[in-house]
Amino acid sequence: MSDYGSPPPPPPEDSNRPTPPPPPPAPPAPAYGAPQLPDDQAHGHIAQANSGLVTIPGLGTVKVATFAQRLVARIIDGVLLTVVYFLLGALGIGAASSSVDPATGEISGGGVAAILVTYLIFGVLGILYEVVMIAVKGQTVGKMIMGV
Repeated sequence: MSDYGSPPPPPPEDSNRPTPPPPPPAPPAPAYGAPQLPDDQAHGHIAQANSGLVTIPGLGTVKVATFAQRLVARIIDGVLLTVVYFLLGALGIGAASSSVDPATGEISGGGVAAILVTYLIFGVLGILYEVVMIAVKGQTVGKMIMGV
């Protein structure tokens, strides 16, 4: 009679029986997420640190614009829009000044509305400039000048 909780007796020794082979290795665990590619084949791999070059799959290596080139292009676009804003602002202020009460010097409600509409036009015009130029030409005027 065996005691409960005691280890089982060892198996009888059989010298004629060969040792069984070890079990096969376990298959690799399933990988989660996107497959990992080597650094030189990774999508969007940037080799830009000092060279200014980027490898784009399907296109090859292309040169990218520097921060300074993009900044100057944006400044050119800003100057261009400022000229247009100045002309529109002059019209808006002209409309507002025509609605000034000569006796009190106060701008009527129509004049305030003209100024607010002018600012609204500024915002819409800035967005339209960017969207239309990118859609039609692929670049804004500043980017064309800077070659970005």
